[in-house]
Amino acid sequence: MDSKDLGAHLEEKLTLTDNTLPLQNEKNSGKDLLTPEDSAVSDLSHKSDTVSKTFSSRTEARPYSPGSTPGPCSSPQPKKDSMSSEQRQKLARERREERARYIAAKKAQWLEKEEKARQLRENQLEERRRRLEEQRMKAEKRRALLEEKQKQKLEKNKERYEAAIRRSTKKTWTEIRQQRWSWAGGLNQTSRR
Repeated sequence: MDSKDLGAHLEEKLTLTDNTLPLQNEKNSGKDLLTPEDSAVSDLSHKSDTVSKTFSSRTEARPYSPGSTPGPCSSPQPKKDSMSSEQRQKLARERREERARYIAAKKAQWLEKEEKARQLRENQLEERRRRLEEQRMKAEKRRALLEEKQKQKLEKNKERYEAAIRRSTKKTWTEIRQQRWSWAGGLNQTSRR
């Protein structure tokens, strides 16, 4: 074959594949797009080359006629409502942001609850301390009053006791003196005799 013949033959193949490829590319456009969920991105590029080679060999074997419909052996059609990778990435980003906002709101609620619970505990402890202090002050006042009353009572009792002792001692000494005088008088009288 001549180089001109090769060029013409190649030109012919290209026109045939160009005629059939736009329809097939529209069908396969959803498959060739990468999604954020695809984990092996490097492997897909290698597979896409082999897919295009096998696809071109199929079109060479069976030329496309406008009246015929593709058979069941042709590639399956993608979903009609398939989204582009940018849309999927945008939706995934929005979901992540919404999830982050949700988590932030939950965390804020939790922190608010914790703060309220902490304040409630502090208020309860402060109230308890205040009540205990009041009780202590009341008990101290009561104790001081009781001590004062007991002191006054002891003072009164002491005064009464001392007064009673003074009265009893005075009485006894006078009686003793009278008795002494009477004894002395009686002795003096007998001695004079």
